[in-house]
Amino acid sequence: MNDANKYIRRVRRCLPGTRKQTAWIGEQIRNSLDSGFSELSYAEIVDQLGTPEALAAAQIEAMLPMEIAEKVRLQNWIKKVILAVFLAVIILLAGLIVAEYVDASKNVRGKLYEDGISITYQSKLY
Repeated sequence: MNDANKYIRRVRRCLPGTRKQTAWIGEQIRNSLDSGFSELSYAEIVDQLGTPEALAAAQIEAMLPMEIAEKVRLQNWIKKVILAVFLAVIILLAGLIVAEYVDASKNVRGKLYEDGISITYQSKLY
């Protein structure tokens, strides 16, 4: 990967929005650059364009405030959905563990059922 691609990828990481939106902005930046930028080193690109963070800040300032708010809202919604799914899985696993524990404790207390016949035993603790 050349240094121009690395620079654009770092700019994209600093931008709000979805992957598709930041990819579009990265393509706009790439198209606005001369073809000569692909031969420059990373330090030379930073000297000419500024740091990736500064270029990303300039892109953010150019966006409309409502567009930025919409992108941030979408990211927050996605995080909340992922968190809800994660918590549901944790609760399900906790319920299964509790059910297995209850079942095991009933079996240890002396009641096992095999083929419809009740077998009762007493465990001795030494």
